[in-house]
Amino acid sequence: LELSDKALCKVEMTFVHFLNCFALTFGPSIVFYKATKLSEHKAYALCLYAGTAYVCTQAVKLLLLATFVPTEEGSTFNLVLELLKAIISCIDIVGLYFVLGMKRLGGSGDVRILGVGLGWASAESLMRRLLPLWFGARQTEFSWEYIQMSLQANLLLVEIMAFTALVWMYSRSREPIHMPPYALAGLLLAHPLLSVLSSYLSQAAGWDMWTVLLVQAVATGGYAFATKRYYDSVLRGPIPSAASEAGRKGRSTSSDRSKQD
Repeated sequence: LELSDKALCKVEMTFVHFLNCFALTFGPSIVFYKATKLSEHKAYALCLYAGTAYVCTQAVKLLLLATFVPTEEGSTFNLVLELLKAIISCIDIVGLYFVLGMKRLGGSGDVRILGVGLGWASAESLMRRLLPLWFGARQTEFSWEYIQMSLQANLLLVEIMAFTALVWMYSRSREPIHMPPYALAGLLLAHPLLSVLSSYLSQAAGWDMWTVLLVQAVATGGYAFATKRYYDSVLRGPIPSAASEAGRKGRSTSSDRSKQD
């Protein structure tokens, strides 16, 4: 009877650990939906379309990976293969561009960015983390691996939000300011390269996962900050050049003289 009570206690503790990891993984997405404009606009369809686009995009990505990226035994870091995976991951730009450009979904630019980014990130967490949490977090032996996995999901939510905003800015015809023209392309390409950096630190450099998470947090924060600056420059619109400013002043001076005459 004592053994059965201990076994039941272990099962309860492992299930509580699973619930904690599950809440840490998917709870911020629910809070984000409730705390932003998405709940006011009831943007369920926008998130659902984004999740569906993610699944379709990942299917194409898996097909390309199976075709062009050879499988390698072991867990050693291979820079060439990781770069190939990063190049294929750029197909996410196509999927996000398609969803952001769907006119039937409606909504302003902010709502589209928030809804598509949230749906994309939530779908990725469901596809990549739900089953590992269900089968792994309920094991009798405690492991920090699943807490770290949940924290990675939160960082990924911020990163995908920034990435979605960049794709939305790419779809606009207005030229951003205060940054060189190639800055947008560099920020778009930085998204798949962040995963290459994480793989290098954990596999080749041999850093522990907590240190890798700290580096990921700093890199994600810098990525989001740069995206916010770029987004603000787009909303402010183009700054008039010196020639156009001089022409405007000349026209205003001539109009003042004509009024005086």
